[in-house]
Amino acid sequence: MLKVIFAGTPSFTIPVLDSLIACSNLLGAITPPAKRQGRSMKIKDSSLSSYVRALKTDGTLQESFPIFEKESIDEDLMEKVSSLDADLLVCFAYGKIFPAKFISLFKRGGINIHPSLLPKWRGASPIPSAMYAGDFKTGVSIQTIKQKMDCGDILLQRSLTIEKGESADEVLSDKVAKLSAQMVKDVLEDFEAKLKGATPQKEAEASYSHLLKKCDGLIDWQRSATEIEWQINAFNSWPGTYTFCNGKKLNIIEGHALLEKEAPCGVAPGTVLGKDEKEGILVLTGNGILCVTKLQWETKKVLGWKDFLNGAHLFLGSSLSSE
Repeated sequence: MLKVIFAGTPSFTIPVLDSLIACSNLLGAITPPAKRQGRSMKIKDSSLSSYVRALKTDGTLQESFPIFEKESIDEDLMEKVSSLDADLLVCFAYGKIFPAKFISLFKRGGINIHPSLLPKWRGASPIPSAMYAGDFKTGVSIQTIKQKMDCGDILLQRSLTIEKGESADEVLSDKVAKLSAQMVKDVLEDFEAKLKGATPQKEAEASYSHLLKKCDGLIDWQRSATEIEWQINAFNSWPGTYTFCNGKKLNIIEGHALLEKEAPCGVAPGTVLGKDEKEGILVLTGNGILCVTKLQWETKKVLGWKDFLNGAHLFLGSSLSSE
């Protein structure tokens, strides 16, 4: 078995950790240190760190199993990793670029699991970016680690379908997590053959996803209802989607396009047209009607559309805007 160190952060990387425990000699894990999170700003460990500690408690991993909680790849980490004499670094959503000096500590280098069909959607937010662009086919690529981001040779690649109405969180926590766990097992069980048959990426076909910012969630009501639906599903976890009503921020949590209903003429996009008992609150867009089913005033709790209207009687007929 290959001697492996795993680097990861969010909860959807946990199935890969489980797979590595089963199919490799897992020597340690690298993850960012605890940070203040959420509205309460409580200090929380990364999801991977919490899971490793739970495995040590239940005896799945030995108490001596090392968790390196590091903000950066410093000399201390280099020294500790070097002492483990690992064959391979396996990385999945760790969020840092590893310097060549660090990768050289591993006899067989490093591999990275990336949730896209590389070279499409390299970068920090491949699944949300694919969904925002209306892609219903994506996948997982396992690549060798190189210094240029997500440009390594492809060891294994498999596709998956994004179903209508699925959120980015659902795609990552379910489909991507399960597929990645199986793929990393397939790669490690036949690593030398996979390495020998690795395929270079076609640079001319590369596209990029950027690190999402809060402003990416602002809804432009001039866009079509379908495009806004894509935006809501893509950004459900971060940065969320939002608009403004009379200067007050309003988060749109769930919504879907209703293309069959005829839109009125002479009405500005962003107008709250009314309600439909089956569909929700109807908002006019640049093309089609968006049916909003869950929403939230800033600092208030998320409500279904009926409960929301019970406390906002003047909302119907109002105008939603970007400021």
